[in-house]
Order: sequence, then C-alpha cells, then structure tokens
Amino acid sequence: MVSIALSQFSQLRFIDVQKKQKAAQEALSKANQGDKSFTISDFDSLKTLGFVARESDSPDNTFPTFAAARGRIAARYGNGLVVTMLIGNPAANVDGETSMPSHYSLMVASVDESIVQSPTEPEKNEDADKAEAEQKAYLLAKKQRTATLQSARVSAIELNGRHANWIYLVPSAAVDNLLPEIE
Repeated sequence: MVSIALSQFSQLRFIDVQKKQKAAQEALSKANQGDKSFTISDFDSLKTLGFVARESDSPDNTFPTFAAARGRIAARYGNGLVVTMLIGNPAANVDGETSMPSHYSLMVASVDESIVQSPTEPEKNEDADKAEAEQKAYLLAKKQRTATLQSARVSAIELNGRHANWIYLVPSAAVDNLLPEIE
C-alpha cells in the first residue's frame, strides 16, 4: 500500500485551481510575513471545502495549522522543510457530468527543526589542541545547522506565498491511492 501511495504522490497532477476567498488570501499572506493581525475567522470560507484553521501551537510560528476533512500527506526534506498537501471535501463538478471527480486541496509549507540534527557539544578534554579543534568543529556544525534551517524557512515562506491564493483540485482516484483505507 505505501509504495502505491508514494508512486501516486510523485505523479500527482492537479486538474484545476480556484482562487481562495479574499479574506483567506490576505490572512495567509499576513501570516506568511510574520504579521499576526489576522484572525482564525478569516479562514471560515475554507470550512465548506473541508479545511479548518487553528492557531499555531508554536509561539515562533504565526502561520495557522489546518485540519483537513480527508487527511494530509507531508514530504519532509533533510533541511527541515515540510511541504504538506491537505485534502478536503469532494469538489463540486464545475461543468456537470463531464468533470473528473476531485477533492479540494491546500498546500502549506513549514519547518520542523527536529529533522536537522543538532550538533553535540564536545566534552571536556585535557588536550588543549584537541579541545580547541572539537570546539571549532562544534561551532561550525552549529552555524551550518542554523544556515540550513534559515534556508528552509526562506523556502517555506516562498512556497506559502506561491500557494496562498489557490485551492487545488486533485483527482479523487489519486486521493484514494494516496490515502488508502487501513483496516
């Protein structure tokens, strides 16, 4: 089952896009820029599509979290970037019977710092040269981790900016393969 879902995810093609309601677009744009002047009610227009916004649990994160009616699929990258596809309610057929059955989908990006391993602080060492070398290596690894996470944050901001205005339509057959029933 998992291999089928993974192959479906890599071959996923959206069949259509729709604009989000203005209030949701503006709130996502604000959240993405670190501006906390939006309210969760700004996202109420997404409820009928199968998405419910909640305040973020993290004090560092202004971006809301979303629950999705059908589920979520996340791709986690080594630099801490997490790209999540939220799958909501079945979409109404736009042009009657000829439309392919589909589900609403949102794309959101975030950063999970636990993905990027923290360097271990060196233990006390009697050999001064070895202690200095270990300390330098530790500080370099710490600096590299910080740069890696900053790069992931920039990517998350760019991706959220790109997807802030859009609701995607995903073929229902792909959703069924991505989120198989587990008995």
